[in-house]
Amino acid sequence: MARHSRLLNELNRYWNEKLEGRGDLVERLTERDVLPQECSSSPVELVAACSLLTARKPIHEVLKSVACFSPECDAPGFDDDFFQQLQATLRDFEIAGLRSYSRKPRKVGLAIVGMHHAKDWQEHWSRETKRKPESAIRDKPFYPQPG
Repeated sequence: MARHSRLLNELNRYWNEKLEGRGDLVERLTERDVLPQECSSSPVELVAACSLLTARKPIHEVLKSVACFSPECDAPGFDDDFFQQLQATLRDFEIAGLRSYSRKPRKVGLAIVGMHHAKDWQEHWSRETKRKPESAIRDKPFYPQPG
């Protein structure tokens, strides 16, 4: 549990900086159990919600909450801006040393891409998902490997 709270602390710090000190928004997103359904959410806020939700809940519960949104529903803005922001955030997480955690938001992104039939993003993240564990083994051959 200590590792989990440390991850949440790091994510809260990251999102407070990224969302320019809007701590009240980060606190509200941290307390939620589902993704926000307001149409006014920016792509950065949606990525923050996905990120904080995957840190607190098992991936299968997050995927269930994502499955509630249909492509016809225009509630959250899962568009190209969201996917670009998610890709940039995943890169930031990997640079910050949260490589193993960055797989969870990537899986959520893959689920959202599958719902919205964005083939180019689906191919890109599928390649990254397959490539990342292999490169992790090559980068750290003497550390215990997951799996």
